[in-house]
Amino acid sequence: MFRVCKLKRDEKGQSLVEFALVLPVLLLLVLGLIQFGIIFSSQIAITNAAREGARVASVGASNTQVITRINNSIGGHIFLPELTSSNIQITPPSPVVGNEITVEIVNVPLTLIVPVPDVFVPGDTINLSGKASMRLEKAP
Repeated sequence: MFRVCKLKRDEKGQSLVEFALVLPVLLLLVLGLIQFGIIFSSQIAITNAAREGARVASVGASNTQVITRINNSIGGHIFLPELTSSNIQITPPSPVVGNEITVEIVNVPLTLIVPVPDVFVPGDTINLSGKASMRLEKAP
């Protein structure tokens, strides 16, 4: 009986050691899920902004109006910067009614908030892109 009680007393720190071993893995999984959610949300916002820009361009808006519409579309996303004309490509430059016009958003930097080893992602940012095409309804 004395031996059983002695063994029980020796196991007091076991749960603390197990918790200390499992905690880093658990935190890595939770933070990885959070970062993936941020990346996925940003990608959806960029793709939606390209679709909004293509829609505005398809009804005859100027390039300045397209850029303004794209920035208004992603304006509520806190992780994405304001886009400039260097990030937005509208092709073809002089479209013909009935042909497709394509709006592509390229090289949008997204800063990672969860530290990732350089083996997986070199640097602290990744570049996202989005593309959308629509048929031109009205000449600009």
